[in-house]
Amino acid sequence: MVLASRLAHAGQGPPFPQLDTPGYCTALVSAMLVKAEQQVERQKCLADETAMRASLEPYWYLVAPEENQRLLRDYMKEVRYQTYFTVGSFVASALGKACADGRVSCSPGEPTAERLFAALRSDDFCSVKFGGKANEIRDCIDAENKRKASLGRYWATVPPDKRRWCLQYVHGAKFPPFQVLSNCVADDIGYQCLKQQRQCRPG
Repeated sequence: MVLASRLAHAGQGPPFPQLDTPGYCTALVSAMLVKAEQQVERQKCLADETAMRASLEPYWYLVAPEENQRLLRDYMKEVRYQTYFTVGSFVASALGKACADGRVSCSPGEPTAERLFAALRSDDFCSVKFGGKANEIRDCIDAENKRKASLGRYWATVPPDKRRWCLQYVHGAKFPPFQVLSNCVADDIGYQCLKQQRQCRPG
């Protein structure tokens, strides 16, 4: 069985990927020599894939069509790669971005007091990017302030190493600082939802 989707009907998003889970699990354990152990591991694989699929499907609508195409093109051409754990990375990123910009309710916490995050400002970036265009500068700063306020309520739950890693890409980037940070930590926030470490509800 191959992936069931290419393009959706007009006006609809791409359908959820229908992967060949039995084929993937069979390929995964094919090198095992003991048949009994092979069967046990195959059943475990099937159960894990079924559980992962169930956690992903409610949030699939958040994945952009172009990301769906990238998933199909770059990751799912062979049965041995058709695992919902790969699909999960795409869903987690899309879900985390939706949490950070308020499209999905993800039980955010209190605003962070983390020094480097709190000190970041977008005024300089917006002023340089839009020159003397006052309206564009104001819109840029307003959008960044909204991102900062929303992301700040998730920032403390992102692992410290990931926070430090993301912060290094803020300076000199071609995009506003909090847009960069939101994209960088999106998968962490999304996986917290998928692992039920925070309460998230599909829109």
